[in-house]
Amino acid sequence: MRLIPASIALSSILSLYSPTLSQDDKKPQMPDFFQTHEKLPGRGSKYCAPTVVSNILVYLDTNGFPNMLKAERPNEEDQLELIKLLGSKEYMATASFGTNPPMVMAGLEKYVKEKNYNINIKYKGFEGGKYLTDKEPPSPKWLKEEIDKGSHAVLRFGYYSPDKGKELLLRVGGHYVTVVECKNDNEVYIHDPYPSDKDDKSPKKELYKFVPSKEIKLLRDPDLPKEIVSSKGYWNLDLASVPHKRHTMILEGIIVFKVTNNN
Repeated sequence: MRLIPASIALSSILSLYSPTLSQDDKKPQMPDFFQTHEKLPGRGSKYCAPTVVSNILVYLDTNGFPNMLKAERPNEEDQLELIKLLGSKEYMATASFGTNPPMVMAGLEKYVKEKNYNINIKYKGFEGGKYLTDKEPPSPKWLKEEIDKGSHAVLRFGYYSPDKGKELLLRVGGHYVTVVECKNDNEVYIHDPYPSDKDDKSPKKELYKFVPSKEIKLLRDPDLPKEIVSSKGYWNLDLASVPHKRHTMILEGIIVFKVTNNN
């Protein structure tokens, strides 16, 4: 995964850890950890994937799967160490270009199984490898169906800009976010590990709205100019729902997974 250029990146700030309690059920809610922690390699600039997965693992640890982390009540430092571990060569192997989907899923699967739990992973989108469920593009409706079945999910976006003089969009970066809940078939609440405002350190559950992509050619890797794909069947993020986003954002992939006890 290649992240967006520094010209459109926001300033790094310290991480946010917020295992807050719901007023309704008093259960710990999904953490919202910022990847831009000063103690992460490269101040976390490439660590969106390990961070968003760690949110879900910490949530699971406090909601029925207590062996997911060593600490009885995980705190910020515990999650920080988990993110470092997930990004290491032994798990997701996060590199200078980020983390591709197969490595995210392989690292996730390895970690969960080492904790003696079962995990079922499904994936739709580009670069699924052995985890690819089928050749259908990822859709918000499929996401909601899986969430309604008790799964958790991570979304992968591609940032695209028009390629000068050509009728196609050029991929200039990518990003992962944690799904918190689905509002309906085309709206979803997420936690974004990259801060939208460097001065605002409060938990922020953002509402993303999706619209069908207009059919256009996509150049996903400038080094492979012959590998052009179509956006037909894919979905874009409606930028009106998140004004701080600037590029065309295409939903490139959805990772869904369900953890169960190993009885």
